[in-house]
Amino acid sequence: MWVLVVSDSHGDRESIRQAALEMQEDGRLPGAAIHLGDGASEFHSLEGFFRRLNPAIRLYQVRGNCDSLYDDTVPEAQKITLDGTPIFLTHGHLWGVKMSFLPLDTESAGQGCCLTLFGHTHVACMENRSTVMINPGSIGTGQYAALEVNGGLRHVNLMSLRR
Repeated sequence: MWVLVVSDSHGDRESIRQAALEMQEDGRLPGAAIHLGDGASEFHSLEGFFRRLNPAIRLYQVRGNCDSLYDDTVPEAQKITLDGTPIFLTHGHLWGVKMSFLPLDTESAGQGCCLTLFGHTHVACMENRSTVMINPGSIGTGQYAALEVNGGLRHVNLMSLRR
């Protein structure tokens, strides 16, 4: 399953759409799309777009520090499983990811996850720790991640929009 991962859109809905369309054009139709916060409301507003792209798509989002006024039903963190791959989702601010990845990695591993997805820093990165930690960067500046999962992480592509 291919997964679109975005974060920190801060009002930029069009870049989220473009990332999904680029994945489709590259033969990687997203089976899931994840927004890691600071843009939860615009991600929610794109549900119809995503359903037209793939009627079976799974949509997940977490609330970031700039989403505090958005619906309290959007969690600040959650564990999901996609194609047998346990994944921890969060924006990252609650674990101080601008200072250290260790607290977030410890939390994610403690929940039995092998993959940790987070945002907040606006800087794309991937690190192998107790879990594989991936930050897609800020979709507002054209950065996103395309992941393939199937019983674990198969491929990671940290991408930039072709604009």
